[in-house]
Amino acid sequence: MRTVVLILAVAAVVACSPPPPDRDGDGVPDDRDNCVGVFNPTQFDRDGKGHACDFNVYLRAGTFDPLSEPERYRPDLTTDRETGYFFLQAQRGAADQALEEQLAGLGIEVVDYFDGEVLVVRTSRLLAELGALPGVRAAGIYQPANRVSPELVVGRRATTPTTCSSATTARSCAAAATR
Repeated sequence: MRTVVLILAVAAVVACSPPPPDRDGDGVPDDRDNCVGVFNPTQFDRDGKGHACDFNVYLRAGTFDPLSEPERYRPDLTTDRETGYFFLQAQRGAADQALEEQLAGLGIEVVDYFDGEVLVVRTSRLLAELGALPGVRAAGIYQPANRVSPELVVGRRATTPTTCSSATTARSCAAAATR
């Protein structure tokens, strides 16, 4: 009789236990969720580098988080010199009309977009100024590697690198980097 009562008591506790926490309501308990704050029931991770809510920048020449990972480009396709072309990674949800209006009001021209939250801009402002703008998570120099088709540089020097010297060319360069 004691065994039956004990089994019934354990079954009652298990049946009445609350489900594990699931802050984002995606059906995946927080202790197994790859992105606790974002509804993602499939747990999809498109880059295989971490979790669904990482802050990666997806450029044709590479994928990286500008605050925690270095860009891995060939040295002959990078520069530390501020060229007037930059990428701005918006904070989550900030890459919208309000951010574009803010940038336009500061004389910063948006020349292209990558992945919804990354803008390529042209400006005479300094990199440090861009990184301090409200709504901007990270800013960096738009590298020459992002303007050259990877097919041209794999295993050999690029023979016809693209340079961005005008707004039309910049749009073409930025668009080519995403193709």
